[in-house]
Amino acid sequence: MNALRKNGLPAMALVMTAALLSACADPDGATGGGGGRSDTYSPPATIGSGGIDRNSLDDGVLHVWPQSIADRVFFETDKSSVKPEGRELLAKWVAFLNGHPRDQLLIEGHSDERGTREYNLALGERRASAIKEFLVASGIQADRIKTVSYGKERPAVVGSNESAYSQNRRAVGILQ
Repeated sequence: MNALRKNGLPAMALVMTAALLSACADPDGATGGGGGRSDTYSPPATIGSGGIDRNSLDDGVLHVWPQSIADRVFFETDKSSVKPEGRELLAKWVAFLNGHPRDQLLIEGHSDERGTREYNLALGERRASAIKEFLVASGIQADRIKTVSYGKERPAVVGSNESAYSQNRRAVGILQ
């Protein structure tokens, strides 16, 4: 231990840690999330056998929904119409997106495992499109929103029961 202190290794570790922490600061120099954003890392959401990273760092900004805003809207079996509780959530998405005009949004449409691959891809696309239509009708520019359907290929919950099905019938909004 004394040999380490003589060589300055603990001090070097402290300097390196400070450098790493300062690299994580936002452009204004703060380490906390500004503008209602959270810059706290959350692990990638695991979907199916692989994982996808819900956070994009392409422009140096961590894009995540605030903890008070859910990232997914749920649907009834074989339906793509947005339920009242989904509309309430989407109103929060609209408010957030209005406050962050540079953010883009990818909407993933998903379904449960029942039905053919083709049917579920089409259903996922209708669900993603329904979300996009709501957002555009609420004033969000259409060119800020992209949609993709994964059908039943990326379940949030693996299982062949109503509990799993209800969590897999969803559209997920991913900030970019």
